[in-house]
Amino acid sequence: MKKYLKEIAQNTLRSCREGMGYTQNDTAFIIGCSISSIDRWEKGMGMPNLDNLLGICAVYKTTPEQAYPALYKKLRDELTATGKLRK
Repeated sequence: MKKYLKEIAQNTLRSCREGMGYTQNDTAFIIGCSISSIDRWEKGMGMPNLDNLLGICAVYKTTPEQAYPALYKKLRDELTATGKLRK
């Protein structure tokens, strides 16, 4: 399960943060979480809950799809394969 999480948790959070000129401390302060949480999320060792993900995306001016492309692709592919996602 950890390997699976690591694969889908690959993200662009660090590059988005650095592109906006924020430190991990800045982001943690703005969205109201710990610096260690930001660090874990950037390393793919965990994933933010929905509130934190949306907060991060607002701060970095990105989307969840851009922040977690592998997860988005996996979910889209699964929904398409099951016929739950309209083309």
